[in-house]
Amino acid sequence: MQLTHNDHHPTDKSIASLDALVLIAEKISAPANCGGLFRLADAFGVNQLILDAHTAPDIKSNRLKRTARATEQWINHEYCDNILEKIKELKNQGYLIAAIEITSKSQLISNIDFSKFPKIALILGNENFGVSKNVLENCEMHLHIKMRGNNSSMNVTHAAALALYEVTRNLN
Repeated sequence: MQLTHNDHHPTDKSIASLDALVLIAEKISAPANCGGLFRLADAFGVNQLILDAHTAPDIKSNRLKRTARATEQWINHEYCDNILEKIKELKNQGYLIAAIEITSKSQLISNIDFSKFPKIALILGNENFGVSKNVLENCEMHLHIKMRGNNSSMNVTHAAALALYEVTRNLN
């Protein structure tokens, strides 16, 4: 029997071996994608969602709110004017900065032992162009998701879901 929202009792929201998990959405503009990121942030215990102030849709967008299913009301988030400055700030706070992007130096995300990193910031890029070159140059790690088809990309929320699953699957 399928459980209702009232019957569902979520697991402990804390991730014991991870101090902080941040999701950075660089130049993501589609309201449905932003709404989906809020929902994923809730599902995977993300501490903060950082949205690019220059491109992110208004939090009051009906499409964003429908997709987010009210999670935009309690997920810690901020609109950031300068993603590169935010990355530098997070690096100084001890975060691993990792872009989800296929590059010449990207590693298969499922091969990474994330338990070694107490603070992780995952960067997702624009729906059409991916993570920008400037941002990639400031990342310590480029990670890609194993894909079997001919296409080299997937929807940003699908990539975020798979990446967040990989980061959190072996953590307490």
